[in-house]
Order: sequence, then structure tokens, then C-alpha cells
Amino acid sequence: MKPDPTMTPAPSLWVDVTTLLHWQRPAVGIIRVEHQFCQWLLQTGQEVRFCRYDKSGKCFYPVTRQEVEAQLQRIDTCQTRSAAAPMPRGRKAHLEHKIKSSLARLPPGLERRLHDFLKRIRPSANALYHKLWVAWQRLKPWLAPRASAPAVPGITLPPGSVYVSMGLDWDYKNMADLYLLKQEQGFKCLFFCYDTIPVKLPQLCVADVSRQFAHYFADLAWAADRILCISDSTRRDLLELMQRLGVPAPDARRVHLGGDILPAAASSAPVSPAIAPLLERPYLLFVSTIERRKNHEILYRAYTRLAEQGLDLPQLVFVGMPGWGVQELLSDIRLDPRIQGRIVQLNHVNDADLAVLYQHARFTLYPSLYEGWGLPVAESLAFGKYCLCSSTSSLPEVGQDFVDYLDPWDLPAWVDKLRFLITHPEWVDARNADIAARYRPHPWNATAAEIYGNALQLTSSSP
Repeated sequence: MKPDPTMTPAPSLWVDVTTLLHWQRPAVGIIRVEHQFCQWLLQTGQEVRFCRYDKSGKCFYPVTRQEVEAQLQRIDTCQTRSAAAPMPRGRKAHLEHKIKSSLARLPPGLERRLHDFLKRIRPSANALYHKLWVAWQRLKPWLAPRASAPAVPGITLPPGSVYVSMGLDWDYKNMADLYLLKQEQGFKCLFFCYDTIPVKLPQLCVADVSRQFAHYFADLAWAADRILCISDSTRRDLLELMQRLGVPAPDARRVHLGGDILPAAASSAPVSPAIAPLLERPYLLFVSTIERRKNHEILYRAYTRLAEQGLDLPQLVFVGMPGWGVQELLSDIRLDPRIQGRIVQLNHVNDADLAVLYQHARFTLYPSLYEGWGLPVAESLAFGKYCLCSSTSSLPEVGQDFVDYLDPWDLPAWVDKLRFLITHPEWVDARNADIAARYRPHPWNATAAEIYGNALQLTSSSP
């Protein structure tokens, strides 16, 4: 529905929550930033308005504070799931009954051959069934019929207003269209840049996204009045990219991300059944989406080397959803007899469970090949936990002198350092104690206030 000019309010701050409204899992990464900012706005009673953007209609729609509060609550109450969580037996048993009934109608010889074949492929079929069931659970909220509601007219953002967007804009928006809306309606735009990895290192991303993101960043330069970057490294990357693309250099400023929300969540967190068994023995922790760029493979390779050397290995816990390009790695981990039961994967881990996992970990790992920031490193330090970290990109900004750094490609170095850390628990304890005594996490409330302050500056600046 097109905007109704009679619904144009006075100039103000407008916060886009399109990404937040689409999110169905616990807050991670980019979602964490948007989640914390909106939560701070609501808790402090700031005079802002919320909206969502319809990419197909090229139009803004209002979102009430109550709708934002409800979505924040849904995200906060997501339940942790184990990657190996079994399917409901009722559905699975029903499917097996249907297959057996169908086989019984076949000629005896064919029935026996098919039965033997299905028996051989049963483990793979179970894994496929699990993946399809998980996918169906994610799709159900979108496929379910929704109660009809009165159509909400679109809105125009008044001249002088500031539009703040910090979500997955390359998915939910077209920056060229936003630029035209901005020119037509006279509002200003505050955007975020989390990294330029799809253009800088396209080989680490799904498919060939380099050209798509080059267009996105070029259009972003024209649409933005200011861009907030999450690290000095990302800001340098952004300005170098804009120069290479031949577009105007934007007003790009660094904003400090928070790292204190999880310790607060731990204070009232009961241990959920999904993670309780892990707490019974020592484990190492790696919090990240499982994808090629995050470099889980070097930890798998290092663990196989250490297992071959006869080292008594603690469990290695991967917390994160599987991404692209890792199916062979996950298959290797599942089937490799050298590390059977030593690498555990958890999906959809909520803040309360993540806090408990950080609290009880011996230390954490972060071997990423490239980052825009590296929030799990900051979270690890906030819990007083030493981290063995990659030396690339923004990560030294996060870890400072509290962590140790290794080349993410240097497998022998990771093997040697892991062997030392595992066999010298007293050294790790001393490092953990030093971190707990000296490290002070940056508060998310300060991050939110910093973002809000940048938006306010744009409201008072000249066009």
C-alpha cells in the first residue's frame, strides 16, 4: 500500500526493525546489535518510532512499540537445541509404518531387496529426516495461515527525520531505492557496516556474491549520511573499498560493541537439559556459525593430530548453526573414529545457556580467517576466560593483550599451543584469573547510547 500523506508525523528518529521481525532464533551477531539497541530504546523511553521496509513495494510501514517488545521477548525465550536432537518418535514411527505397509504390497522378491536396501541406508535416511524436520519447523511460522487484519497504510518519513537501519540490509532492502526515497522525502540515513568480507574475500562466502555486494556498497555510499563501523579494521576496509569503487567517501565512524549481556544472563540461568551433560567433564568452547570463514576445520585437524598422539582430550563444543560449505567437514567429524564423541555441536543456543557454557569452559577458541569484529572473543573475556585466537583483521582490537594470537592457517602452531594449554591447566587458570581481575567489558547500554548519539547528531546537522 502506498504512503498516505495525511499520516506523515513530525520529524523524529525512525528505527528500522525489518531484520528483527524476521528473526526466529536466539540473538547472534548482527541481530545482537539490533536487539540490544531496540531494548535500550524501550527501557530508557527514548522518543523514537519504529518501522519496517517493504522491498517489493518500496515503502515504509509503522511498527508499534508493543510489536517490537513482543518480538524481543520471542527471541529471548528461544530454547537451546542439540544438533543431534532426536525427532518426535510419533511422527517417525508413523513414517516407518507407512513404508513397511507399502513394501508389504510388493512381490516377495522385490520386497526383500528393497527392505535390505533401506536397512543399509537407514543411518543416512535418519540424518536426512532430521534435517527436513528442522527445516519444516523453521518454515511453519511463515506457511501457517494468518488472521486477516486491516491493511496498514504506508508512511512517509518527514523531512529532517533520521532513519536508522542496522540489520541485514543487503537482504531486505535495495539501497538504490532507499536513496531515491531519501531524495524524495528529505530524511537522513544512518547505516551500519559490519564487514566488507563478501568483496574483500569472496572465496570465503557462499556462491559469487562479490559483484552483488560491490553494488550494495556503492549504493550505500550514496544513500548514507553516516555509516557506523564496528571496528577500526572494518572502517579501513570500507574506506578502501569505496575508493576502489570510485564512489564518494562516506562519513564513516567507529562504534564500540558491547560484551556484557551474557554475564548478566548467567546470574539467573538454570541449566537446561540440552547442556547439562556437557558440564560433567572439561570442555573447550568455540562460539560461531559453522562456515568456512570461521575455520572450524583447523580445530578438527588439530584434534585429530592430538588424538593420534594419545593426548587425553577435553570435549570441544561448537555453538552455532551450520552454514555453507561445511557439509563435508561435519561428515568427517561425525564419522572420524579418532575424535568420536570429542566434538559436540549445539544449535539455537539461547543467552542463558550460552552464559553457562562460557562460565564452565576451560578456555575458548576463535580461529576465524577474517572478522568485522569478533563478539565471541569479547564475551569470553567478559566471563574471565582466556581465548586462543586468530591474529587477523579486527581480532587484536577485541582481544588486546588478554588473549594469544596464531596465524589461522598454521596448523602445527595450533596443535602445539593446544597441546600446551590442555596439559598445563594451572597456566590456563592463571590467565583466567588475570583476565577476571583486569578486563572490563564494554557495556551494551553504552553501545546503544553511542548509536543514539550519532543519530541525534544527524538530526541537528545541516542537510
